[in-house]
Amino acid sequence: MSATLQPVRRPESSSLIAALLLSGCTCAGSLPGRKAVRPPEFAGEWYERDPEKLARSIDESLAKAEPEARAVQAVLLPHAAHYWCGAVVGRTLGALKGKRYARIVMLGSSHDPAFRGAALPAEGGFQTPLGPTQVDETAVSLLERLPPFERRAIAFDHEHALEVNLPFVQRLWPEAKLVPVVVGSVEERELVEIGRALRNVLDEETLLVATTTMTHFGPAHGYEPFEAKPDKAELEEALRAFEKPLVDAMVERDAARVLEVAKKTEIRVCGLSAALVALYALGEGEGEQGRVAAQSSTMDVEFDPEDPSGISYVGLVFPGRFPAVPELGETEKQTLGRLAWDAVHAAVAGRELSVPDDLPARLTQPGGAFVTITLHGQLRGCMGLLEAESLAGAVVRAGELAARSDPRFNALRPELLSQIELEVSALGPFVPIASGEEFEPGRHGLLLTHGFNRGLLLPQVATKYAMGRVEFLEALAEKAGLDAQRWRSGRLLRFGVQAFSPARQEA
Repeated sequence: MSATLQPVRRPESSSLIAALLLSGCTCAGSLPGRKAVRPPEFAGEWYERDPEKLARSIDESLAKAEPEARAVQAVLLPHAAHYWCGAVVGRTLGALKGKRYARIVMLGSSHDPAFRGAALPAEGGFQTPLGPTQVDETAVSLLERLPPFERRAIAFDHEHALEVNLPFVQRLWPEAKLVPVVVGSVEERELVEIGRALRNVLDEETLLVATTTMTHFGPAHGYEPFEAKPDKAELEEALRAFEKPLVDAMVERDAARVLEVAKKTEIRVCGLSAALVALYALGEGEGEQGRVAAQSSTMDVEFDPEDPSGISYVGLVFPGRFPAVPELGETEKQTLGRLAWDAVHAAVAGRELSVPDDLPARLTQPGGAFVTITLHGQLRGCMGLLEAESLAGAVVRAGELAARSDPRFNALRPELLSQIELEVSALGPFVPIASGEEFEPGRHGLLLTHGFNRGLLLPQVATKYAMGRVEFLEALAEKAGLDAQRWRSGRLLRFGVQAFSPARQEA
């Protein structure tokens, strides 16, 4: 790994024994189990221990934010004591106040990277003075099966990068589940792998929170890339001019240029690897440009003309939405496509198809799917499962049902196999919504339940027939065997879909 990606090491604890006792770590680097909740280590030192005082200080910081009207998929925050950077964290996350997220992926770089790859928690939750938070075990279990991720409790021991920002996240989204990730020692190519792997858990209900503390400058840090002027205003101007190329590259989601600037300037940044992983996860160069939500330095809190040193803090907001369903890679889509075709061929031949064991990790996770069969462009069968033990198993079963069990059609005959086309729809989680205003036609499908009646429409229906919101809801009610207006008194669940048409496979 390039030296510029090495995290800035902070001073070691004065008492190793105290650190071990506080962290609850063991020699094996594991905790009692996934039901365990990791206690806070830095409460009372890096932020308030008293819950009321902590909540009040966070709320004061959040209230100073400029609201972001657009959807937001990611933020970049500094990590330090709230005394130093709490204002920047609050003004950045506060821009998202009122937005809903079910999952928060928190991404930081280790300050003592005695391990390779990316560390996941061994515990089921993290505690702060504001109460416990819950780890998203489904997401963590999936990532654990993707290199270079590994559960490493010891990576979170005496590591402040995520903990100091957790109370802010908790204050805004107390019910959201967490996916904490600490990046250790990695090569540049591994940063790309980690970012792309994270896409498996990034959907429209997810916020990616990465943390990077910017330039450490001045005599106290042994790094003087610009003149250490005793005048605060002149020093701040020099600091902003120096780090502007790096901040601009981050705002533009340009990971390659971030690396180029970092190597050229040898800038002292703490946690640059986390920022790079986040940019790769967002899709380098994709989406709207970010914006600087807040910017300050330690000089805004304390400034000594005799020692013109400090640390710069920047908060970035990245507008956009992740896909309605976490993105399937080409390998996953090819595998599901092959399984769908194999299932249809097996059903027509009167055989059962077993789900293979050697599957990509994503396809072994619980999930639902539909398989649609068309003949000369006309519907010939469409069946699915809302939930199965694995996504691959759902596709296999849906393919079999679409070929021989759709009550609207006769079983598919062998002579038609060469004339049909398939579409596979991988379903995302089902999210209850309070009204018909909370879904987007063409992006979301809906499941309606009303007493014993139930109906489901995939989002492709709205696209194909150019339906608006009301038309889609009325068609959904009719699909459930109800009067067109009865959707108003039923229970609605929204879901996303990743749909694709796999290449033809012969038996």
